[in-house]
Amino acid sequence: VNPIKVESVINNLEYISNSFVYGKENSIMGTVVFADIVLKSEVSKIQIKNDLMKNLNQYEVPLKINLVDNIQINSTGKIIRK
Repeated sequence: VNPIKVESVINNLEYISNSFVYGKENSIMGTVVFADIVLKSEVSKIQIKNDLMKNLNQYEVPLKINLVDNIQINSTGKIIRK
């Protein structure tokens, strides 16, 4: 899964301010997709997933969505990827 592609789709949703997509290892499923998301307006995680399923393959849709207040960016405005 290309995290930049998934972030682009997430960030194009009108109620999303910013996102950070990353993989986490899972002993059963291998690497699974996670997303930290900053909202512009109130929306449920279910609605986010439903909207993402319209534009992403099922395996690209984040398994877990974390709603966060901010995402760390560097001085050039790029996401700090850990």
